Amino acid sequence: MSGDGLRPSPDTPTLLRIATNCRRSWGRAVCTPRAPMIDVWVIVAGAALGGAALAASPSAALAAAIGSLWILWKRRAAHPAIVAGCAALLSLQTMRAYTLLGEARDAYTKSTEEFTPPGVCVFKGAVVDSPIASVRGDNVYTRASVHIESGDCEGRVLTAGSVARVYQLPEDLRRGDRIEAVAKLAPVHLFEHEELPNAWVPVARSRVAASGAAIDVVIAERAFSPGGLVDAARAAVRKRILKTYTPEAAGLGRALVLGETDLDEDDLAAFRDSGLLHLLAVSGTHLVIVVAALSGALRRALVRVTALSARWEVGRIAAAFGIGAAWLYADFAGGSGSAVRAAAMLTVALSAKVWGRRPTPGRALAVGLCGAAMLDPLVLLDVSFALSTGATAGLVILGEPISKGLTRCVHKLMRRVPDADEAVETRFDRGLKYVLGSVGTTLAATLGSAPAMLRLSPRMPVLGLVANVIAAPIGELMALPVCLAHAALGWIGPLEQALAWVGSGALMFVNGVAHAASGVGGTLPVRSPSPWQLAVLLCGGVGWKVARSRLNRVSALMGTAAMVLAFEWVHMEHGSPKGVLRVTMLDVGQGDSILIDFPDGKSMLVDGGGMVGNPVDPGSRVILPVLSARRRDGVDVMVLTHPHPDHFTGLKSVAERAKVGEFWETGQGEAHGARGAYAELLRALRGQGAVIRRPKELCKGVHMFGEATVKVLRPCPDVHMDTPANDASLVLHIRYGRRSVLLVGDSEVDAEKELIAEGVRLRADVLKVGHHGSRTSSSEGMLRAVRPRFSFISCGVRNTFGHPHRAAMERLEQAGTEIFRTDRGGEIIWETDGETMSITRP
Repeated sequence: MSGDGLRPSPDTPTLLRIATNCRRSWGRAVCTPRAPMIDVWVIVAGAALGGAALAASPSAALAAAIGSLWILWKRRAAHPAIVAGCAALLSLQTMRAYTLLGEARDAYTKSTEEFTPPGVCVFKGAVVDSPIASVRGDNVYTRASVHIESGDCEGRVLTAGSVARVYQLPEDLRRGDRIEAVAKLAPVHLFEHEELPNAWVPVARSRVAASGAAIDVVIAERAFSPGGLVDAARAAVRKRILKTYTPEAAGLGRALVLGETDLDEDDLAAFRDSGLLHLLAVSGTHLVIVVAALSGALRRALVRVTALSARWEVGRIAAAFGIGAAWLYADFAGGSGSAVRAAAMLTVALSAKVWGRRPTPGRALAVGLCGAAMLDPLVLLDVSFALSTGATAGLVILGEPISKGLTRCVHKLMRRVPDADEAVETRFDRGLKYVLGSVGTTLAATLGSAPAMLRLSPRMPVLGLVANVIAAPIGELMALPVCLAHAALGWIGPLEQALAWVGSGALMFVNGVAHAASGVGGTLPVRSPSPWQLAVLLCGGVGWKVARSRLNRVSALMGTAAMVLAFEWVHMEHGSPKGVLRVTMLDVGQGDSILIDFPDGKSMLVDGGGMVGNPVDPGSRVILPVLSARRRDGVDVMVLTHPHPDHFTGLKSVAERAKVGEFWETGQGEAHGARGAYAELLRALRGQGAVIRRPKELCKGVHMFGEATVKVLRPCPDVHMDTPANDASLVLHIRYGRRSVLLVGDSEVDAEKELIAEGVRLRADVLKVGHHGSRTSSSEGMLRAVRPRFSFISCGVRNTFGHPHRAAMERLEQAGTEIFRTDRGGEIIWETDGETMSITRP
């Protein structure tokens, strides 16, 4: 308090300081407690970051902003002028975010005009970001974003302004290099879904709207910019890691030092499922070690210069040097969101030291976040940035309370142990001091990053806490310093090799812990928080912070929990609607995947998308996240219309990680010899006891799902194994009330003729256009028989087949049906109550 006893001191260094309401009564000062004042930089940082949230989830983020600002104003936890100023800042950041998203849409439109259909392009351009390497055997490939200046793409002129991510580039490529290249390019696929994060954000932040593999590249002009020199250093360190580390540890070393997460699929899954993936991400620990080493060395050198140290505080000079070192290493380590956040926070702390101040960790974090958000209004939507921010905030806010609470609990337990003397307790305290600190730190960081982590992957490691207590000390205190020393001392041969052996051993120990923890404990499915639940958590957290008493804090926590559960119930009801039929054509690129919600709450998944040679798994990328967002643990019926990769690839992941009641298929794939992903799909289904049903059984009668009916029209009464797979596709007619849907798989003209000749009822309000709009499907006779009001086409902007073909589109247009395509607008949701119909898009 200040000298007059009426005001809190402005120099109070804590993140949260207690204020009072004071007034004069009968000549005396009468003061009563009021809500704790929140540091102004925390509020400013929230407003600066909030623009991204408003752009991504407008309704929920707006409610969170209004609720938080209202709580601050109502509780007088911040000056009204500060609240008003932050509201203005929030509006500014929101406009900036929307502007970036609008520019992303314009860039993508330009990309689709120039790169559709995909083709071989000859162009000139400049590398605009740091190349990232991928190692395949003895070959090293890099990828980088290239600003295209001019070129030609099979007759289509490429104008300046497009940015493409090009793969299989030369290993020694640097930022700023001008190249002449031949590459097969196509627009990036967005995977737009109402339930998933905004698909335009990556395009808005990176400007990359096309991608593809290089065929031939010539470096026309070498750049010698600071960024180019950093990339040259990265390439040199990468070569030394690949040459001196053990082959099993080289990928882990590159992830730790260079930020190149190019791990073996099994290793990556093990680190993710054990909760240890953060050990391979460039974080604040990396920067602290590097900056502390460099600044300390500089300070010790400057102290020896008597003339300088006598006149100046050399610690401030070393701190100023550390600011540049922090950003230089963040760039060297790949410039990820977590590295940027750590560099920004360290910059604030070192700047304060330069000016002779001592900021609290909370204020340093807040100012750093504010600066990052002003540079990039969408930075909050960067996954690594959000995870790093959440973990750091958890450490700042919860780290000390959790550690102290654990210590108190242990002390109470020790006092209850019979015959426990003071000496035993002291030895016990010393032995567990580090363990309790590690547990408290891990819990605090986990709780802080949990919302972002669950949005990324709704699964929680069972042994994550134990794995972190065992592996974190080796990873952060041994592997990290040794690997960084290896990168810095590569010019000393014997020492470099010794450091490589030690670093490889430490990394393989951490890798072993990850595999053991993931293999023994695995993961548990956890509900991913929705934007509305995150909004409630934010408002609840603000309310808890400004509460005047313990009772108010408990009330805030209980109210928050009740609201989170209420929204969970709402999401469950929306995910499994009763009394309506909902058909969702998922945006899985070139392929089919349709999720059907029946009036009785049951669900059916028809096909799973996928393409041979495409690294994107639609099951993990789209289907499982959508099921999680709809609060479904699996599907009652999984249908594979025919055994082609663009229909079954995504089903494998679903069968391995979600419950499946029944599996409907033709049986052709197994009859012709099950191989690859299809064989793994059948193995996973049989392993969980799913009932497999085929045409001979499915063609009998009508399948009831509440008041909705599903009738299998083809191939009936059974499949002929010599029939082409497309024409042998399962054809489903789904009806609810007066409304119906016809799903024809990849059926072509011959199958359509047989359906018409059989005289079965084909009339439907919605037609899933056969074979992705191929010219060999959707004949005039078929369209006359179906007379669809709406026609849905599932295809991808990167497909090389020309789908949908012009001839098929003309027939659909002549039939008078309204056409919807997943490559233009993403997911398609059709819903009916049996009478009325509606269609929504993301």
